[in-house]
Amino acid sequence: MHWGILIANNAVGGCEHQMELLARGLMAAGDQVTVIYTDSPHQGLRRNPPNLLDYSGIPVLRLCLRRFFRWFYLPYGRWQVRRKKIDVMIGNNAENTLFACELSKWCDTAVALHIAGLGYFRPGCEERLRLLKNVIQMSDWVISNAQVAINLVRDFHVLGDKPTRVIFNAVRQFRLVSEPKEGRFHVIFVGQLYHIKDPMNLIKALEIAKKELPVLTATLVGEGVLHAELQQYLDQHGLNDFIRLAGHLPPDQIPYDRSDLYVNCSTSELSSGAIAEALCCGVPAVGSRVGGTPELLEGHDFSALFPAKDVQRLAELIVSFGKKPLEERVSLGRQAAEYGEKHFSIESYVAQYQKLGADMLKLLEKKK
Repeated sequence: MHWGILIANNAVGGCEHQMELLARGLMAAGDQVTVIYTDSPHQGLRRNPPNLLDYSGIPVLRLCLRRFFRWFYLPYGRWQVRRKKIDVMIGNNAENTLFACELSKWCDTAVALHIAGLGYFRPGCEERLRLLKNVIQMSDWVISNAQVAINLVRDFHVLGDKPTRVIFNAVRQFRLVSEPKEGRFHVIFVGQLYHIKDPMNLIKALEIAKKELPVLTATLVGEGVLHAELQQYLDQHGLNDFIRLAGHLPPDQIPYDRSDLYVNCSTSELSSGAIAEALCCGVPAVGSRVGGTPELLEGHDFSALFPAKDVQRLAELIVSFGKKPLEERVSLGRQAAEYGEKHFSIESYVAQYQKLGADMLKLLEKKK
């Protein structure tokens, strides 16, 4: 099967990463894949293998109209023309899926819209919601990495009778397995330092928890507009001795193996790839009760949920996990790793998408 994966330049880092994980996984399974950056000249795939191709910012629809609807690829600055038709296209937002839908009228290509965020449903986004509705009507399938997104589409009466599917995020194939130790309790946060991720309230919760848990330390991994404000708070309150802002780190350098609890404190979140990553590394997790986070964490001994922005409750959960006996912490970590391996492996991720692709082509055949 030949897949076209469309990524727009407004893709959030996690969404873009998931699409590239999918591309790599499908190629490893023997499928053909073309990654199409539809509107971002600065986007490049310098770190990716040569068979992962890139439009380098050329709008899909305009290019194909100009070139008689043939598929054109621009790998590393050289034109190549290939006449093989893409069988299934997946757009990571409504805007670039619209391109795919227009092309599918002439190319007999199945199209899936991947809802990768909750921005369509916020107040003031009525125009984007109308676009979403139009694109859903034109698409063959609607997918997301969280059931909450499918439910919202249905609640806003834009889904109609389109088939849907939920496929959880996948995790890179690296294993930095946590090993809990006596006399240590390290909290880790991985994410962009933006208001929506609420890292300031995490720091305040850590400040409270430290009073009851003297061994507590923490690392915040990520960059963003709040970095200077967070560092100023740490300086003013004398917290640098146990809280560190690590900035951006490559995946294999994120210290999951030296961490005992992952915290996600977002005020809005569809499905956190970092939560999945932490669980796969055997790190128990707590998260705010927003978006798709309960789908990942609810009902397990190795996880807990708290109301978003509730600093006191978050501090209590950190202390609660930190005071558990070492044997219990080891057991919870093992349970987290087993759960992560079952639900977030690349193999499972790719197999689900291949099943989706086959089902989409069957549906397309019925429509003819």
